[in-house]
Amino acid sequence: MFFETQNEDNFEHFVMNVYDYVLFSIGGFVNFFINIQQKYNNVLYVLKIQNVHKILKLDETCFKRSIIYSWVCVIAINCFHVCWTLIYYFCFNDIDILNTLAAYANIRFDVNLIYATWCLRLMTESLKFWTYGLQNSAYTNDALDNKHWYNTMFGCYVDITENFQIVEKTFQHVYTFLTFSSLTWVIKNLLIITFLCVESEKYYSGIKRVENACSQMTTSVRSSVTPLDAPLDSALLDSARLNSGAP
Repeated sequence: MFFETQNEDNFEHFVMNVYDYVLFSIGGFVNFFINIQQKYNNVLYVLKIQNVHKILKLDETCFKRSIIYSWVCVIAINCFHVCWTLIYYFCFNDIDILNTLAAYANIRFDVNLIYATWCLRLMTESLKFWTYGLQNSAYTNDALDNKHWYNTMFGCYVDITENFQIVEKTFQHVYTFLTFSSLTWVIKNLLIITFLCVESEKYYSGIKRVENACSQMTTSVRSSVTPLDAPLDSALLDSARLNSGAP
């Protein structure tokens, strides 16, 4: 079962499982429906990129570098998830296969952001070549007198900016979801660490009270204790300090 835990008393584990599945299920459905809704814009993005590539005569090297960079990132993320799963498997005995597979499926959000980064990289390269072309036109008399060339460059710039709007509409929900989930986990970790620090402080305060009580008791009975029994009182106080970790 998805929400089954090896230890039924582990309520925290149960709550975190519910949180994971509810949150990431919502993110998965949103991602699925957004992709369906933006399917025409995705095709339009490809057509506009091809048009920009044709006008600016971009070098194929920049595209190849972007593709290689994207695949390296995807492979690195998969290796990270696999390594983390193996570490968890060898360190803990209560691993749940269904939970592991469900957690690994969330890699789709990372891949989507890598794809969005790749799209933005293409537009950045296009803007760079567009700027170079415009600057070089200042030294070419034919370009200065050719209104059609300027109209073409303006249309190319419009395609680049519209592509950015397409990427923004397509991936803003995934970006917002990952930002929200990451901040939620950070807040959760801060709360847990805060509770741990508070309880640790309470523990050491209790140890201090024990030491004070032992000191007061030793002082009050010192006059009635024989010299042979005095080392026992000192040993009791030293034992309390040793158990508390105090110097």
